[in-house]
Amino acid sequence: NAAWAPAHTPVGIFVGGTSGIRQGIAEAFARHTHGHAHIVLVGRNEAAARAILARIPVSDESYAREFVHCDLSLIVNLNA
Repeated sequence: NAAWAPAHTPVGIFVGGTSGIRQGIAEAFARHTHGHAHIVLVGRNEAAARAILARIPVSDESYAREFVHCDLSLIVNLNA
């Protein structure tokens, strides 16, 4: 919806967002917000995350793009 204008900065955190369905959801979120969002990808593949984040447009520096390296298949990482 072109009239959508939130009063706050939308934040999307995508666990496993470096491939598959979650990558697609992260990219759709970026399109829906026209890049006006803080987007965080959580996963194991930093190279893939950097490539995905580089393709997402940023209208200005107030909207962050981040990658958090975490292997959630290891129980020890769930407590970090």
